[in-house]
Amino acid sequence: MNQKRAFELMIMRFIDAYVDLHGEINTTTIINQFPIHRTKASRIVQLYLKPKPSNLRYVPSKSCHLKGFSFEKLHLKDESSLTYLNAMELAFLPYTEFLKEEAAKLAAQEAKEADKAKAK
Repeated sequence: MNQKRAFELMIMRFIDAYVDLHGEINTTTIINQFPIHRTKASRIVQLYLKPKPSNLRYVPSKSCHLKGFSFEKLHLKDESSLTYLNAMELAFLPYTEFLKEEAAKLAAQEAKEADKAKAK
């Protein structure tokens, strides 16, 4: 298994665990947890649905996928969903927190520059 496939599998296992515990998921949930773009998150959700499309059903009014009536964990199997989500949070939280801090710094810097430009 190559690195790309291993990362996709990690995200599909995250989808299994998250939907198992929360009953729904959307691409925003995935991109807030992993360092990927929305289009890649959407593609992985579609890959997730290929073997069993009835696992999730898309609800346009909520812009999310809800747990299907016949939901079963396809990639996580018998592993604990809560344990897996906790592990993913520990592994990726430092990265996502770093990105949020950097984005806040950048926004503050841009605001200062805009204020300077207005003062001239």
